[in-house]
Amino acid sequence: MKRHVANIVTASRGLSGPVVAWLLVAQHAQWWAFGLFTFAAFTDLYDGWLSRRFGGNPAVGELLDPLADKLLAGFSWWALWKVGWAPVWLAGFMLGRHLLVAVLWGVLSRRGVRIAATPLAQITASFEGASLGILLFHGPFLGTHWPLVGAAVGLESLILSAGSVLGYLVIALRGLRAR
Repeated sequence: MKRHVANIVTASRGLSGPVVAWLLVAQHAQWWAFGLFTFAAFTDLYDGWLSRRFGGNPAVGELLDPLADKLLAGFSWWALWKVGWAPVWLAGFMLGRHLLVAVLWGVLSRRGVRIAATPLAQITASFEGASLGILLFHGPFLGTHWPLVGAAVGLESLILSAGSVLGYLVIALRGLRAR
């Protein structure tokens, strides 16, 4: 059972995405949505350690981890767009990026090409997580307009995303040529 703990934590992160969206859109429970998102985002730091500690299945983790990240981020972007807390251009581009990466990953994995997360993609995910957290926070604190801060951090994430996607495309083309 111990070897499955990491994958359970990872799966719970992905399943948190629809719950965050439901809390924000249907229940108008901003603070619960923010709290759940924040907790779920921190599990991304913890699941790898759990897998190494308890001898988890890395093949399952390699599949589950990016899927969980995409579900949490994708549902959060959709919810923020739906309630009007994220600029349409930002939410649209970020959702489009997640869709493009997921399709690319699916096509390549069917052809036997595996792509691991690049350092730039990990930095991008950190900026995206910060942006989502700030936008979900949304509330007044220290006299700061947090939606503007969240959009600015999101723009940085979007710029990094462009480089990340280009990097993945280069890796994908090299992998396909090698096959």
